[in-house]
Amino acid sequence: AGNPTCEGACISDQQLAKSPIIVVAKWEKAPWTEERDRDKPFVAKTKLRIQSIVKWPKIEQDEVDLKAGRQIGWKEDGRFLNSASSTNVLGDVDDVTVPCLWVLDRARVWDPKSPDHELSIDHYRKIQPLELEAYILALGTEGAIQ
Repeated sequence: AGNPTCEGACISDQQLAKSPIIVVAKWEKAPWTEERDRDKPFVAKTKLRIQSIVKWPKIEQDEVDLKAGRQIGWKEDGRFLNSASSTNVLGDVDDVTVPCLWVLDRARVWDPKSPDHELSIDHYRKIQPLELEAYILALGTEGAIQ
C-alpha cells in the first residue's frame, strides 16, 4: 500500500485513514467533462458508482459526480492508475472499474448552479485495493500506532 512514512507530494497510509470520507466504489467508464476558464482552476468531472460506505454516514445516492484533481489519472479502460505527472508514479490498484476503496474529499464549488460542495479526488494514492479496508480503518482508530 505504498510507503506509510512518505513526505512531500506523497500521501501516507495514516493520512488516508484520517479522511472522513471512504467508500467502496468503481468507475463505470462514465464520460469526462472538462471546464477551462482563465480565472478558475482546471476542473475535470466524471461519475462514480458508490457500492457501500466505509466512513461517511450521509450519502443517499449510489452514483455521484466526482471532481478530479491534477495528481490522478487513468486510461479510458480504467487501467493504469497513476499520478498524471511527468514522473508518472503508478497507483496501488490495477483497475478503477472494479470495486476499490476511494478516499474522497469535499471540494468547494464556484459554479452557482452546483451544490456548495462536490466530492473530489486529488491524488492517485486515494484509490486503494479493497483488501486494505480493515488496515485503513485500523490506522484511523484512536490509539493506532503511527
